[in-house]
Formats: sequence, structure tokens, C-alpha cells
Amino acid sequence: MQSCLTFKSAGLMALRRLCLARPQFQALRAARFQVRPRADGEPHLDIGSRFGQVLKAEQEGDMKEMVASAKEVIQLGKALLDRSSDQSTGSLEQADVRQKMGLAHFKLGHVHDKHEHLGEEGHFQKGLEYLKEAAQERGNLQDWFNLMSIAACAGDAIQSQAAFEQLEGLFAKSEEEFLPWPQVLQYHVCALRDGQCYGAAFGQVERMRQIYQQLGITDTHFLYIRGVPFFSTFLELAETVIKPLPDVEWNAWLDELAKHVDDEGKQSIEEEAEKSPGRSSLGRGPILELGMGTGKVAMQLFLSTGRDVFGVELAPSRAALGFEALKRLQQAAPRFQAEVESPGDSSSDSSARLWDAVAEASLEFSCGSLLDTAPERLQGATAVVLEVCLPLELQKAACQLLQALPVGCPVVSYSALGGLVPQCRLRPRHGGIHLAASWRPDGHLFAFYTADSTGGLGAEESDGLESLKGLGCPSRARRLRYTDDVLPDPQSSYPWERGDRVLVGYSWLPFPDLGDPDDADAGGLDGVTWMGAFVAHVHSDCFVNVCYEDDGTIEERVHPDRLRLPKGQRQNVGVNGESSVEMLRRNPSAFKGRAAGPLERKQRQVVRLYGQLDVSASAGKVDLANQHHLRILQMDPYFTTDGITSQLLWNTLAKAYGERSKSEINEDIFRRLLEAGGLPRWLRHWREVHGTDPEAGDPYLVSCLHVLQQNTRAAFELGRRYLEQSLLSAGSAEQQRWRFEQLLEVLVSCDRHLVPYQEVWEIVQQLLLGSPDLKPEEAYELTLEAFQAAGDLQGVQESRSRLARSQEESPAQVVPRITNFTEALQALGVPFSEPTATPSRSRELFRYVRKKRRQAIWRDPFSPQTPEESPAEPQAEVNASAVEAGLFQLLASGAPFREVKLKLKEAVQKDVKLDLAVWTSVTATFAASADRTALEETHQLFQAAKLPLTSRDDFHRAMGIAAEAGDWELVADLFHRMGSKGFPAEEDSYSMIFKACSRGSGHSRKTAAIRYFSAMLLNNIQPQRSTLDAVDQVVGKVQRMKLLEAWQDTSGPKRREAAEISEA
Repeated sequence: MQSCLTFKSAGLMALRRLCLARPQFQALRAARFQVRPRADGEPHLDIGSRFGQVLKAEQEGDMKEMVASAKEVIQLGKALLDRSSDQSTGSLEQADVRQKMGLAHFKLGHVHDKHEHLGEEGHFQKGLEYLKEAAQERGNLQDWFNLMSIAACAGDAIQSQAAFEQLEGLFAKSEEEFLPWPQVLQYHVCALRDGQCYGAAFGQVERMRQIYQQLGITDTHFLYIRGVPFFSTFLELAETVIKPLPDVEWNAWLDELAKHVDDEGKQSIEEEAEKSPGRSSLGRGPILELGMGTGKVAMQLFLSTGRDVFGVELAPSRAALGFEALKRLQQAAPRFQAEVESPGDSSSDSSARLWDAVAEASLEFSCGSLLDTAPERLQGATAVVLEVCLPLELQKAACQLLQALPVGCPVVSYSALGGLVPQCRLRPRHGGIHLAASWRPDGHLFAFYTADSTGGLGAEESDGLESLKGLGCPSRARRLRYTDDVLPDPQSSYPWERGDRVLVGYSWLPFPDLGDPDDADAGGLDGVTWMGAFVAHVHSDCFVNVCYEDDGTIEERVHPDRLRLPKGQRQNVGVNGESSVEMLRRNPSAFKGRAAGPLERKQRQVVRLYGQLDVSASAGKVDLANQHHLRILQMDPYFTTDGITSQLLWNTLAKAYGERSKSEINEDIFRRLLEAGGLPRWLRHWREVHGTDPEAGDPYLVSCLHVLQQNTRAAFELGRRYLEQSLLSAGSAEQQRWRFEQLLEVLVSCDRHLVPYQEVWEIVQQLLLGSPDLKPEEAYELTLEAFQAAGDLQGVQESRSRLARSQEESPAQVVPRITNFTEALQALGVPFSEPTATPSRSRELFRYVRKKRRQAIWRDPFSPQTPEESPAEPQAEVNASAVEAGLFQLLASGAPFREVKLKLKEAVQKDVKLDLAVWTSVTATFAASADRTALEETHQLFQAAKLPLTSRDDFHRAMGIAAEAGDWELVADLFHRMGSKGFPAEEDSYSMIFKACSRGSGHSRKTAAIRYFSAMLLNNIQPQRSTLDAVDQVVGKVQRMKLLEAWQDTSGPKRREAAEISEA
């Protein structure tokens, strides 16, 4: 015991020599290679850190830096091998050097394959020799894996297979931590494929297929926990191996595999098979680009979809550029073959065709008129792209041409072509499609149609529309054909009245939202025209008759969503009894001219954003209104603009949600704010707007769900704290069930390494105790359904067993929910009214009451193996309960420490054994107030109480009390007593020691921290971030990093000497 708690000076100096000493380190930091001091004074060039630079450059995508670093690794390795031939260097060190050199050649070989201008050929062969020697000298799993991979990439299938057999034999009997075997097979297949050893790769694909056939289940979670690659990934890999083989038929291979997998696997196979030509005729026709320009879009479609693509261009100069691009593509990869060479001249009938041997698809470019496209091509087309600006006289001819398309064929066009011919079959879809273009990178709204089975307008109606073109204003023609058809039904009210001046929007394309006139730099959205008019009449259904300014003509029954108020004149629907225009009038500084300063310009922008928020919220546009709301909060977080308040903004935004409940609206707004980041800020914002209104919603539950989705351990711990805040208010039975379902949906999808099953059950239990209207059987059934939906078989089995136990061991009675401090004190037998407690003390009181409630009434079905506590003597229990109740009364009322101290001292003198939860609550209360004197005196009384510790939780609570007081010696003593009782030490046990050392004093605490940190690493316990922070407070970050470096040197003398010190 004494040897573990003290650190001899000799041992300290030895550990310092190992990890902390760094002579000449600062002077040599800028050198080309890192230089570390050796025991004999000879400098050692660190090839491992240099190879780390190779990996870092590769991860960052800096190929030039990676090539330079890899070449330096090779040069450094040669120098080290030359030096080792003159000195007595161990074979293991030489094997490590050869391994790094071989991997550097491996990286250079891959870079040369992808970027021929970087590096040169032959790296795979050179690296093969180094890795072969490393495997023969050391021969661990990693060495044989490296040799297997590089030999396959070098095209040496025999050498790769021999290394694979060595790896397979060593894997079967080795306990070394390594990749799962199915993933090893996957990597071997990839390497053989890259080396074009398709026959050998097919043999490994067959071995992988046997694994999937034996399992039969292709669920991603099921495969993940067994270390098997996802089934979709395996199918994509198998396709790249099998299709180049002439004697294996891909579709037949898929059919055979489908017989041995589940329905989900059959669906994946069917989706993969539909991509293969000849498997299904549905959707396998060519894609037509009529008016291709230089062919960039057509080539992109060909390479990304693997389908036949036909492009035609009228201008010979642009078509010639497309033909030249086909030649370069053919020269770039041997998989592309030119079936028809394009002629050298630029005649209008020239064409070229390229064949892709892998995708089995063709790309054909032709120079000619799109109106001359063969009917056979149109009848078999899968899709048509017509992103070309046609004159008005040719649009009707193009529309007539597209009538030959098959039913369901989609059409994307720049011009609006629907309804230009009698019985037109083009039907608008989704009101247009937003696509990027070379002439508009931010995107342009194109018309989007599908070919219908029957025609639409009759010839008479079509001719009538054509006759409207001569009326002088374009919006009077075709208005029902391109805009009004796709607009939604009008709202109940709009801000304009008879006589108001408005802007009427019109587009040749069927846009469902025309935007605002000032949405873009060039006078609104591209393709939308705005014309001035006056409101002549407003119908009862909100449609409007307008009179245009340009020629005085009247257009009847204009859809109100096509109207906008001019800039600076927009008035919006009232909010909280006050219209937004009144708010604008109270803030005239927001509309000053160019002389306005930065503050006025910002206020003017905020006011304009508020106007857009009010308009979008009045129209029920939830997403757009939330975007405006967030921009205002980010631009003016302290509400310096006159008239703008947090309450006004929130209530204005709430209008967009319609008749939904208040809590549902508030929680959705809050969730969207959290997605923008800054969780504490938005919690404060919630309190500013809603205060403590219980009907406003639960921000802590939304915060809990938000952080849990980050899927990290730190986020999980933070989510638990927000969940505790949420459970302070039970809510209705419907809210309890909704909260339970939402949390379960997140928990079952978490990584089980971060959130084990036991912690899932603990949270479910916590939810049950905080949800009095939710029955245990119902909770277990919901949990079972959640695990079934996630495909988690182990979770399903445990849920079923717990459901069965809950039905056998139901609670003896229903305990009413404790909702306030008065009820909590009364449950403890304390007559007390209107306590004035701080939040931290209130939480401790609730935790204690819940614990007592659970011990007295609830038999926990989640932990049936927990031994029941030994019943104490009746009189002693009464005395303890009275003292505990009195203590919590003092803590809840904020009494000074001297009164709490007298109560504790009285209990110790009378030998009343208080519950450990009471001591923990008292300690946490004074730790939150940073009262060191109170903490130390409480700790002394706790030691004098001499409480029996029978479980691991008891030891941890006692260690936590001592750690708050900085008594690291007592924490260490409890640590070893816990081990002697058979409770293994875990990460949180060591964390208590470091916490105590960080709050204690004296040089010995630093010695203890170093020793226990070394022991922690010796036991292969991974420290968490909070533990590392506590260690840094004691020994410093630099020294802690050197300790980690010493332990990472698994085969070196530093590790051995540090292990001897720790085991002492």
C-alpha cells in the first residue's frame, strides 16, 4: 500500500529521463527531421513522425506535399538502414524502417495511378521488396496484410495469395487486435481489382458471398456489429470484379445470390440488377440532349448514369469542341472505344460515337438540327434535356416534336413549351426545377414536364391563347398556362385594397413561387417579369382585377400570389394587436438616406428583414419565415432596433404554423434555432420570451434530443443533464408518451460503444420515474417496438425479457408524482411551506426523494440482480429519517452552514448512519457555492461517521466526497479498498483520484497523479477528455503528453521501465 502511494525519488528521476527530458529539443525543432536523444547520445532520426506527415498530407488532399514527404521517408529509411549495418541494431527496428519505406512506395504508387504527372512508375515493385523483408523479419498481422495488399496492386497475384495464406493462419491463432476477417477479404478484393487480377479477386468475392449466404440477414446494423461490410458495398465491389470476366454472367450470379438472402437483400440485388443492360427494359432508353452546345452536360450524364446518351448541336464550331472532347476521353482510359471516328471537317452531318466497355453504354454526338431528331430515338427516350433558348416561332415546332415521347418521359427545357400545340401531352411537374448552369452557377429555374398519355387543351382553346399575344402586355397571354395553374389556393387575407399600386409578376415558366421583385440583383428571379398596376377590384375569394400602367388594359381574376406591394410600401398583417407598419413608423431612423451610419444601416436591414418575416409568416411559409427569424437574431442579437423585441419576433413567426398547439410551435422554432449552433444562447433566449410558462413547451427536451444526435460521449452526458431538467415537470399523459417515444428513437440509433444497452435501460428507468402516467408494461412495449424498427436483435431480446419481468414484478401501488418542494419535504415527513431553494439544492433534494421512493416502493425490473439493502433497526431508521429530513429542510431554505454543521455533528455523535446520498447532497451544495471551509469540515465529519461501504456505488460516492475536499490520500485509500472488495477499477475511478489531486495541495499530489495515470495506461483504460483535463491541472499538458508518448512506445525501453514503475 505504501509503495503505491509514494513515489521514490529514484523512480521519479527515471520516469523523467524517459518522458520529460528534452535536451536540445528546442534548438533542433526547426531541423528537417525530428531528432530525439538516445541513451548513448547518438541522435535517432524519427521515421515514424515523418511518415505521419505523409498520412496527414494525404488526408488533407495535398498530393504534392504527400509525394515530397514520402520521398523523404524513403531517403531517411535508406540512411537508417546504412547506419544499422555498421551498428548492432535490432531486427525489429530494421523491420519497422522497412515497413515505413514500403508503405511510402505504396502511397507513391497509388498517387501515380491517379495523377500520372506526380511520381513515376515502379513504386509498387520497390515497396514489395521492403514489405516482404519486413514480414520475414517480424511477421505480425499488419506486416502480412501490407505485403498482401501491395503485391496485389503490383499485379503479383501469386505473392499476394501466399501472403494472404500466412495472414489467415496467423489470424486464426493470434490474439492481437486486428480488423474483422470479412473486412480483410474486402480489402484484398479491392487490391486485386486495382492490380487487374480479376480471376484471383473473384475467388475472394466468392468467399465473401458465402459469408452473406450463411448469415442470410443483410440489415446494416446486423452486419456492422459483426464486422461484415454493408451488403450494398459488397454488391458494388462484386460488380467491378465480375463484369470484366468473360466466363461469369453478372445477372446469373445475382440471381443465385438472391436465393440465400432476406427480402431487404433481394431488394438491393434487384436495384443493382436494374442498372445492368438487358436486365429490365424499364428506363433503359437513351437520354437525349437536344441543343447540347459543347456537350458538357451530355458527357456528365453519360459518365454519372452509365446510360446511352445522344446529343445534337446545330452550330458546327460548338459541335467540333464536343468531338474533340470525345477523343480526349477515349485516350484517357482504355475502357472507352471509338466506334465511329468523327471526320476532320466540320460538315453539318458529322457525328461521333464512344462506347464504354464497363458500363456497356454509348455516347453519341451529332452536328445537326434538333428538329431533325429521328422519331425512333424520341419513342425510346428515357429523358430529354432541352436547355436551349429557342425563338418563338420554333417553340411550337419543338413542342410538336416532343409529342412522340413515351408516357412518363421527363423533359427539362429552358423555354415554356407546354400547350403550344393542340392536345399537347406535356404536363408541368413541381412548378419547375432549379439547376445550375455554366452561364448561371447559382442556378436557373427550368420548365419541367412529363409526357402524359392523353392531350390537354383542344385546338380551339390553343388558338384562342395564341390570339392573346397581340394585346400588348405579355401577362394577359397564357397566364393560366404557365403560372396560375401551379399556384396554391389563396390565403384568407392580403394587405392590398382597391386603389393600391401593386406589382404583378409573370413568368413563362410554371414557378410555384415568383419570389420578390428585389430578390436578385437584376430585378427579381431570373425568368420573372414584374409590371406596375393598380388594384381595380378584390373578389370575395381574394382574386384581383388589375389595371396595368403601361397601356391601361384590365386583367381579370389575377391570382393574389402573383401580386406584390412595391418596395417601401409593404404593410403586413397585425401582430399582438399592432401592425408592423406601426412599428416601422416608430422607427424612422431605419429609413435614412445614404448619410446614415453603420448602426442606422443595420437597423434598416433589420426592419426590412422583419417585413419579409411578417409576409412569409402570414403566407404560412414556415421554412422561409424561420430563415428570416434567424437572420434577424444573428444581425441584432441585443435588439437595438426600436420596436423590435424578442416577443414580437417570436409571435410573428408563430403565425406561420397556423392552428398547431402552442408547445408544438415553440419547440419546432427552438429546434431550428439549435441547428444553427449556440445552445446556451438559445436557452437564454427561450427564457427571455417565455419565462417559466409550463404551456410554452419543453426547451430542455428539445436540447436533449439535439445533443444526443451528435453521437459523442460528451454530447451524451450533456443530454442526460438536459433530460434531468426536462423531468422536473411531468406534463400531461400525452406529453409523457411523446417524450418517451422521441428519446427512444434517438437512443436506439446511437452507437452502442458510446451508449451501451445498460445506459439505455437507465435512461428508460429515469423516464419512467419522471412519467407517473406511463405504465412500465407500456414503456417496455414502446422500447421493444423501437428496437424492432432499428433492427437491433439484441435490444429486442432484452426488451422482451424485461417486459416479462415487469409483468411478474409490477409495483405494489401507484405513487403520486412529486411536483414541487413542499410535496418533496412532506414526503420526507417535514412540515414546510414555500421553500426558497436555489436550483442546485433543489435538484439534490429531488434526487434524494426519488431514491427513497424507488427503494421503498419500486422493485426495479431493470436491475433484478441488485442485492436488497439490509434492513436496519426500526428506531435507528426513524432517527436517520428525521435527521435527513431536517438537513434537507435546511438546504432547501438556504440556511447557513453552521446550522447544517450542527445537524451533521449531532448525527455523528449519536452514531446515526445517514444515507450516503445525504452526504453527497450536502457536499454538492457547498461545492456549488465554492465554500472551501464548509467542504473541508463536512469532509471531516464524513470521515468521523465511518459509514459501511458495500457496493461499488458506495465507494464512488465516498471518493467523490473526498475528491471535492481535495483529500487525494483518502481517495487513493478508498480506491485500493474497492479493489480488494472485488470491484474492478474503471475510468471514472481513476478520474476521482485526479480530481482530488487537482484540488489538493503539496508536491506529493503530482507524484500520485503521475503514478496512477501510468497505472491507468498499463491497464489499457482509455482516459476521457474530462480525465485528461484533470491530469493537466496537476502535472501539466506537456508532461502528460510525454507520458502518453512513453506508453505508446510498445516495444521500446521507455514502456518497459514505465511499466516496472507502475507495477511497483
